[in-house]
Amino acid sequence: MLAPILIFLLVRTATDFRKGLLAFSFIFPLINVLPYFFGIDEGIPHAPAALVAFLAFVMGRMTGRIFAEPVLTKAPLRLSLKLLAAWAAVSALITFLRYMDFFPWAAPGIYELKVNVAGLSAGGARMSVLFTAASLLSGIAMFAFFRQASLDRGFIRRLVIAFSLSASLSFLFGYFQSLWRAAPGNTPYWNELGQINATFKDPNSLAAFIAGFVPLLIAFALGQTGARRVFLIVVGGLGLGLMPLSGSRSGMAAVAVAAVVFLAGIFRRVGKALRRRAAYVAAGFILLFVVWNVAVVHDSMLSRRIGWSIFQIKEKTAPGDFFNHRLTLWAAAGRMLRDAPLTGVGLGAFIVTFPDYLKDKNVSLSITDSALNLVFRSGPRPGSSASSFLWPFLAGWLGAWD
Repeated sequence: MLAPILIFLLVRTATDFRKGLLAFSFIFPLINVLPYFFGIDEGIPHAPAALVAFLAFVMGRMTGRIFAEPVLTKAPLRLSLKLLAAWAAVSALITFLRYMDFFPWAAPGIYELKVNVAGLSAGGARMSVLFTAASLLSGIAMFAFFRQASLDRGFIRRLVIAFSLSASLSFLFGYFQSLWRAAPGNTPYWNELGQINATFKDPNSLAAFIAGFVPLLIAFALGQTGARRVFLIVVGGLGLGLMPLSGSRSGMAAVAVAAVVFLAGIFRRVGKALRRRAAYVAAGFILLFVVWNVAVVHDSMLSRRIGWSIFQIKEKTAPGDFFNHRLTLWAAAGRMLRDAPLTGVGLGAFIVTFPDYLKDKNVSLSITDSALNLVFRSGPRPGSSASSFLWPFLAGWLGAWD
């Protein structure tokens, strides 16, 4: 099932880069769920389908550059992103070689030794390094491709429409999961919890996409007219309606923050007419969202999880129970930071090393691949712990300087 999609994407990009970028934009939100239909879920190591699709897109782009002239004006990356890419590549290379015992320089062969208390082999560790590095570097490359496309306003409109069409299909599939059957395209773990993922990796990924994509969609709709504006607003409404069905509390908080930032930007930078239009649109979405949650899905997974949190606060339970073991995970990740403040554990090695630190704290948890916190997950990676916290500010300064 994946092969014809990749071949189509590669050939389309090689023959016409713009059409290949449109095809990738359409495929990207839909493809990550594909392995789940064949029983390949989170318990079976596999490359993210969206990452594989992007690699096919890059191969098509490289092939096209051999046989045809580039069709887009060059838009070089800022210095900050170039430094981040170099930092990630060097760290990944060293970490990968470390799990090979630095063969052939320091060892006569490659040994598949167990590298953590969970029994992970060195090969599995190398796979983690490879996937993490490929994801980070492909994200930077993806930004570069879209930055090239952003120089053409007409093409931006086509990209948004392609993205919106695929997002609408994803959202409609999410409603199918919620109203009829959650099992198709979902993992047994999330299916048992009753949380839907639409066409994304998990409910949290779905909520993150909605929180980032819908405000952008609504902002773009304000500059359109007629049927195009109606279509974009409808897609945005479908996305917001899925939020309570996903059960993601952090996603709900992200939507609230995104709405505040969006309105603050609108009221600060535009004229009175557009402010009034934005206020009407925002008020309409808020009204529909409240009615949807109160009248239609008042017993959603999100409302039940929020109710559980309120109950925990009222009962004054232990902080560890309220944060659902997060304090234990953060403490273990904090110790990783203290033990490797300068070098980190290596790009892609967090998931390999983290179970050892949980074992040292006599913790037996099913979740051993994430600290459930971006700062704590990023801190033990390469570079000093200080740079992990200061990197966004450093990148911003370098970007402004560049």
